[in-house]
Amino acid sequence: MANPGYVGREHLLEEAIEAVRRHGNISAAARALNLPRETLKHRLHAAARYGLDGSVPKPPPPGQVIAGTSTLYRLNPETGAEEILKWVRTKEDPNWHALHDAICDAFDAYKGTAKLPPAPKHADDDLLALYPLADFHLGLYAWGAEAGEDWDVDKACRLLRRVMGELVALSPPAGTAVLLNLGDFFHTDTSDNRTAQAGHPLDVDTRYARVLTFGVELIRDMIELCAQKHRKVIVRNLKGNHDYHSAIALTAALGSFFHGNDRIIVDASPAPHWSYRHGRTLLGATHGDMLKKPEQMAMLLAAARAEDWGQTRYRYFHYGHVHHASAKEVGGVLVESHRTLAPKDAWHAAAGYVSGRAMSVIVYSAERGEVARITHNIPHWSEG
Repeated sequence: MANPGYVGREHLLEEAIEAVRRHGNISAAARALNLPRETLKHRLHAAARYGLDGSVPKPPPPGQVIAGTSTLYRLNPETGAEEILKWVRTKEDPNWHALHDAICDAFDAYKGTAKLPPAPKHADDDLLALYPLADFHLGLYAWGAEAGEDWDVDKACRLLRRVMGELVALSPPAGTAVLLNLGDFFHTDTSDNRTAQAGHPLDVDTRYARVLTFGVELIRDMIELCAQKHRKVIVRNLKGNHDYHSAIALTAALGSFFHGNDRIIVDASPAPHWSYRHGRTLLGATHGDMLKKPEQMAMLLAAARAEDWGQTRYRYFHYGHVHHASAKEVGGVLVESHRTLAPKDAWHAAAGYVSGRAMSVIVYSAERGEVARITHNIPHWSEG
């Protein structure tokens, strides 16, 4: 209970509630009970903390969801008036257990230390290779007759492995690589197959646990590809509006798999923004659903990394979410959005979206900023 002083004397709190209900307000109830008004108010506040006045309980614990509500009346301890509230009933959440089981399955598959290829003998420490992966939407399902191209999990995995392999092969041997997942790597966050905020239905292929497991394997393979060319690999998974929780599970699984490997750094920060300084080059990123304007992104980089800002000459900010390419220079920061490799689903096809599909590797020098870029373009209708 919230106030140990009332343990064993709950009848005093119930008496206070009943007196206010009977007499209509706190002052009249205090007179009827022959109590100072402040004492009665104190008991009413204690009753609210106890939950004896019918107030709404705390949010359901992990593994529970709201099953329904019942209308009841709650006494306002300040005014003595009764307020209509909803009593929350909970039940077991099947989505929570699906997520939990999927994470456990992923961990079981990757127990032990990752066995990476030997570090490359020659690497240029002046260079950093950034691999931005924007809005891959693994799990998206599309029917070609409706959306222009057949698409499922297996086809998506084949495409990303092929594209990433070609980009790594063409990239110069930079000493550092950053695999930057810009969010919405997964198409859905639960087995409900709806967007978390708006509840819009999503076209999803196969079971959620399978999509999550395939996603962990896919990013793991991308990391190992990078480790063949680059001495150090930094991994950052930003949360998107489609995969707010799944991105956390992805990072946890990868961190477990590569734990203790000094060549692979899995950034486990839960922050919605990322930044990294490479010599006189400063990089930043976010998904793009919260910070929507390039001006906001440039200002965030300047404010959040003020010390690094003062010691750098070249500044870049990357985001996804919008599924198309754009670039705008704001206050010396080149703010850039990126295309996705994913095709359109039925809704986007019907809405007439025609943005191109691509993924790039961007090479930065510690002293000269961006020095190279290699782009793999995908036709609108790809064989995957």
